[in-house]
Amino acid sequence: MSAFPVAAASEPASDDGRCALAAASPDAVRRSAVTRFDASWVGRLTGNEMRVLSKISDYIYTSGRCFAADGTIAAHLGLSRGGVNRILAGLEDRELNGEGMVRSVFHPRTGTMERWVKHPAPDALAVCVSGYSRDQLPGTRFAVYCYLSLRQMLPDPTPIRRIAADCSLSEATARDAVADLVASGWLTRYGAAGCAFRYTVHPAPVAGIAAYLADPTPTSSVTGPPHESVTSAPPGSVIQTGPLDQALVIRQEVVVGGCSRVAATSVPRDAGTREPDRAPAARPGRGRGSAGRTDVNPGRRPWPAGGRLPQDVQQALHPVAALWSRVRPGARAVVVAAARSELNRISVWSGTEHASEVLRERLGQRLENQERSARVTDPVGWLLRRGLPQRVECPRPSCDGGIRLDTGGDCETCRMRVADRRSVRRILAAEIAAERPDADRDERRDLFERRLQDWTGQRARWRAAALQLRHNDDLRRAEVLAERRARERVAAAARQAVACEGCGAANSCGLCPVCSGRRVAKEAIVACVDHAIAGNADLDNPAEIVEWARRTRAELRDRMLSARAPGAHYLIATASDQLVAQHAADEFRVAALRILGRHPAADREADQAREACLRAAHHYPDRRAAVTAADNAGACARRRAAEYLLAERLQRVEVYRRGGPTAAVQPAPTVTGQS
Repeated sequence: MSAFPVAAASEPASDDGRCALAAASPDAVRRSAVTRFDASWVGRLTGNEMRVLSKISDYIYTSGRCFAADGTIAAHLGLSRGGVNRILAGLEDRELNGEGMVRSVFHPRTGTMERWVKHPAPDALAVCVSGYSRDQLPGTRFAVYCYLSLRQMLPDPTPIRRIAADCSLSEATARDAVADLVASGWLTRYGAAGCAFRYTVHPAPVAGIAAYLADPTPTSSVTGPPHESVTSAPPGSVIQTGPLDQALVIRQEVVVGGCSRVAATSVPRDAGTREPDRAPAARPGRGRGSAGRTDVNPGRRPWPAGGRLPQDVQQALHPVAALWSRVRPGARAVVVAAARSELNRISVWSGTEHASEVLRERLGQRLENQERSARVTDPVGWLLRRGLPQRVECPRPSCDGGIRLDTGGDCETCRMRVADRRSVRRILAAEIAAERPDADRDERRDLFERRLQDWTGQRARWRAAALQLRHNDDLRRAEVLAERRARERVAAAARQAVACEGCGAANSCGLCPVCSGRRVAKEAIVACVDHAIAGNADLDNPAEIVEWARRTRAELRDRMLSARAPGAHYLIATASDQLVAQHAADEFRVAALRILGRHPAADREADQAREACLRAAHHYPDRRAAVTAADNAGACARRRAAEYLLAERLQRVEVYRRGGPTAAVQPAPTVTGQS
């Protein structure tokens, strides 16, 4: 059973003949006003995929077959031709309910592609929305719009979490999409603030929709009038907006004219009109019954309300605000992305804080060269191809058409390039004059053109050869890199396959983590014992060496046992013993240096350094500064002497450990791994 209800079938009413379309056949209504597709698409396809498939379905409804090119579909939906091509290529390999979503047949004789999309059955649950909403809303918002067109029939509210889960979106994305649809007039939501809302979809943006929201502080609102699709109805008719779900089984109401070509929208047969105090006021428009054209967007703001356009992008696009107001909502995201890309490219050399100013100056100059915006017939194409891109004629990043964008002056590189080209022309002209002094002007011009063409072709071949060499070098480097990475992977696999030399565990890289921790702890214990002996014991007395070794091992054992948690796993015990031993090694080294710093040899070094500094007291501004410098020099000498004595005594301890004259020092046993 589906989660969405299916209304009972009934015949559409003609409303006393005041609307000719209301009395027309269901297919005529669908062809002119409504796009209808399978409800199972929602949640399984993205918004743009549903838009493309439904557009193909509408073509099939109209003529029985769809021969529309990708560019034609893209122009209607505000997408790029490549985007439509990628969407259709991905949908041809996908199946829904055991059948392919799109079938394509290429006709080589005419060079056209015929596509076919399966239509839902008349009694099947289907999404039924206006074609204007499909053409105007971007992908994510159209997906949410279609989902809410199904949910609006249910009495239960629709929380954002459910919208995100059923539409395969994140909660943040679903929340932003709903807020934008409500602010733009595509949705009406009812409910108390802080609770889940119920939604009603509209076939076109409704004027003043934010004025009667249940939430008195919506996330964003439209300050100017919306699209010119809500118009004044003929005298005696009732203006209503309502759900388009199951267009074949609900009656038609009047919404006349408008740029969306939505001739009729629909509400359930048992639904009454919206209360007068909650209904938005009808606005005059370009209806069929109007005497003349009325501007439905007086004082329209070129920028979207709510601050959704980034601040730096808005500053950069300020010179082309008139063009921006003519950009279709579905294409605005593409323009903003292109502007963001140019800002990132400019910020590399100008800095982030100056990027928007540089791009604003570029757009202003380009628009002035175009003789202002009235000469631009395609605002999106002009912005993407002429206004925003940098004219790549110079290798200097800050150069745009021979002008430095950072300084405003002429580009030196472009000037030198122009000088080089002129010098080539002078050289060729001089060669022709020397070779053919008797030639007339026309003959010299022909020779010059051929020579210049040959030189240009030769230069192009040189550049092509250089590019080929660089490409070959890149391929060789890629091959060398691939081989090196392959060898590294083989070597890493071989190292990983080596068993642990301590416990014999397989695939341990020669030493498992447990044995590695034990080894590190044992080395730290040995370092602790060596520093304790070197700092405290008489190295000529074997008995004292043995006593200090025993005392140090006992102290470390007590520290390790006290640091372990009761009943800890042996891996945790090993890690704890390792950390205790490493910290103890540092402590024993500091203690040994402190003891050896009081050695007579260290005292002599400190006294000599202090006396030498005091003998040069006349180099200091006063006696106090000289004494301070002498004390510092003595401390440094004492520290160096202590380090030298410690290194010397550690060497003697190492000799004893290896079985020297007394062999008094034995490797200290470790207690790691014992619980």
